[in-house]
Amino acid sequence: MSAGSDAAVDEGRLEELLVEAQTALPFELSDLANRCASALGLDTAPIYVVDLQQRLLIPLDETLEPLSVVDSSAGWAYRTISPRVVDADGALTIWDACPDPGMIYGGAWRGPLFVLTHHPYDARPAEGVTFLSCDVTEAVRIGLEAADGKNLEVFSPAIGRQLLERGLIDEIDLHIAPVLLGDGIRLVDSPGGIPVRLELLNGKDPSAAVNVRYHSIRSI
Repeated sequence: MSAGSDAAVDEGRLEELLVEAQTALPFELSDLANRCASALGLDTAPIYVVDLQQRLLIPLDETLEPLSVVDSSAGWAYRTISPRVVDADGALTIWDACPDPGMIYGGAWRGPLFVLTHHPYDARPAEGVTFLSCDVTEAVRIGLEAADGKNLEVFSPAIGRQLLERGLIDEIDLHIAPVLLGDGIRLVDSPGGIPVRLELLNGKDPSAAVNVRYHSIRSI
């Protein structure tokens, strides 16, 4: 969000927009966010969604450029789940992360969500989300206790690698998308580490390789 020095809040208009947001379609969110920003006396409120494979924040507004998860102020806000304020040319830009439990598995997820962060006290509260700042082993203990006998899912390659090294991963679900990215975060990135042997669970031979065959689609 960007704001000048003459910000004024139109509370009535803002309330109307918040009601509209409850039924807005995804492609309508960018325009709606900017109208909310205007009601708050702000210039703009662009929305970005994260693409972890490419390490990019992708804007819903197609006129904007993607931002790096690693090297941008917006990326810092995403990684730490806390606001980042940037002062430039007399205006303030505020980046904030909004974890949404409803987006996991396309909305099919039901259960508590834990986010492991180095900045838990700066993180913005979100319904259904608990922020942790502890060792990964302790985070697993907390998660398993909350799961109450059900599965504990881990959605982080970096945390997953640490848990693999400590023998705390029982199963790995691999979902193969038909695209070669050429860059991004590796599933397991441990230079100098030892191989991790796997057993196939949904096949007759646990040591079998899984072969898939794709056709290359060339852009014209």
